[in-house]
Amino acid sequence: MDYFIIGILGSGTKALASLLIQMGNKVCGVDKKEAINDYKGKLKVFDINYFKPIKKYFYIYGNAFKDHPLTILIKNLGYDILSYKEMVNSLSFQTKIQISASHGKTFTTGLLAHLLASSCLIGDGTAKYQNDLEFVYEGCEYQNTFLSYYPNMLIILNVDYDHVDFFKTREEYFEAFKNAAANASSLIIEADIDINHPNKHTFSLSNKNAELYGNIIFQNNLYSIIKLAYKGISKEFKSPFITKYENENLLGAILASLLLGRHLEEIVGRLKSFKRPKRRMNVRVIKGKILVLDYAHHPTQLKALYEYVNNSYPNMKKTIIYEGHTLSRSLYFKEKYKEMLGLFDEVYLYPIYYAREERSSKEREYYKYLRYSKYTVKKIIKKIKNEKQIIIFAGAGKIDLEFEKVYRIILNGNV
Repeated sequence: MDYFIIGILGSGTKALASLLIQMGNKVCGVDKKEAINDYKGKLKVFDINYFKPIKKYFYIYGNAFKDHPLTILIKNLGYDILSYKEMVNSLSFQTKIQISASHGKTFTTGLLAHLLASSCLIGDGTAKYQNDLEFVYEGCEYQNTFLSYYPNMLIILNVDYDHVDFFKTREEYFEAFKNAAANASSLIIEADIDINHPNKHTFSLSNKNAELYGNIIFQNNLYSIIKLAYKGISKEFKSPFITKYENENLLGAILASLLLGRHLEEIVGRLKSFKRPKRRMNVRVIKGKILVLDYAHHPTQLKALYEYVNNSYPNMKKTIIYEGHTLSRSLYFKEKYKEMLGLFDEVYLYPIYYAREERSSKEREYYKYLRYSKYTVKKIIKKIKNEKQIIIFAGAGKIDLEFEKVYRIILNGNV
C-alpha cells in the first residue's frame, strides 16, 4: 500500500510512518517548511504548500491537520483518507494495549513493548513491528483523542490535571479517563485512582491492597530493590530505576506482562536491556561534562526529573534550562512551576513553545512571575567552563535542539 501522511513529522505520525514501512508499505508525506528544516531523518517529506494530491495514495492526516486546506481538498476529491486515530484503530493486531496517563505514557509504552517483545507505537516518534500478536501504543487524552480507541487492555498510570486549554475543569479531565476506561475490555490502573471497571486490575507502590503491590526496600543512585506481592507470592527484584515515578510505572508494565502470560523471571530478565525512549531522562557524559535532556513540561514531571538527577548526582550543582509548553499551561500552573523549578540550584528560561496556541503578550506575565534569567548558549558555556555541575534541558518543544548545540560545542573542544 502507498500511504501519504499529512503532517508526517509530528511525533505520532512519524512513528506511524515508521510502523507502516516496517509492515511492508511505502510511505511519504508533507509537513510545514519549519518542521522539514529541523528534520534529520530518512522519510520522504514535501512542503505542504506545494503538494497537489493524486489518487494513487491512501491518505492519513495528523490530528493537528484535521482542518488544513489540503485535508479538506482530499476529502472533497473523494480520495481514501483516514485520521491518525482512525488509522491506529484499523491496524490488525490480536491484542491492543493502550497506555494512558497524564505523565509517563511514552516511557511506559516503550518499557512494556520491550518487556513483551511486541509491536509498538511510541510517542517519541519511534515504532517497532515484531508480529501481529500484541501491539502497545499511547492513548493521549488531549482533545479526547483516546476516546476513539477500543483497546483489549487499557493501562492508566496516573491522572493529574493538564491540558487546561481544552479541559476547563479538573472534573472534566477526570471524566475523560473514566470514559476511556469504558471503551476497554480490561483495565489496569494505579490502585488509588477511583475508576471502576468490571475487569479491573490494580498496582501500587503505596496501597497494600493493590493486586500487585511493590515496596522499595533499597535504593541508591544506580538502582532500586523492590519487593513484590502478587497473588500470595512475594518476590524481590532489581529495578534499574531510582525514582518513585518510574518504579510505579514499572509496576503497571509488570502487571500487564503477567496478565498477558509472561513469567516474572522473564520480565526481570528483559528489564536489564531496556533503553529509555528519546528525551526521557537521557544523560550524556562527555569530556567530564554531564548533560541531561528530558521532556518534562508539567510541574509533576519537573518534580520527578529533579528526583532523578538528585538521586543520580546528589553532590553536584544542578542547573536547568526550562522551556514552557503552551502559554495556557504555563500561566495556569505558574505557582507550581516556580515551586518545582526552585528545587534546582540555578534556572534559565527558554522561550515558551506555543504549539497549537497563538502568541500573546500575556507571556510577559509568566516571565515576570517566575523572575529567572533568560537562556543563552553563551551563559551556559561559561557556566560549564567555570563550574562542575549538571546541565539539564527540559521541555516538550525545541529545547532538544539547544541540548544538541551545547553537546556539539563541548564535543568540538570549544569549552
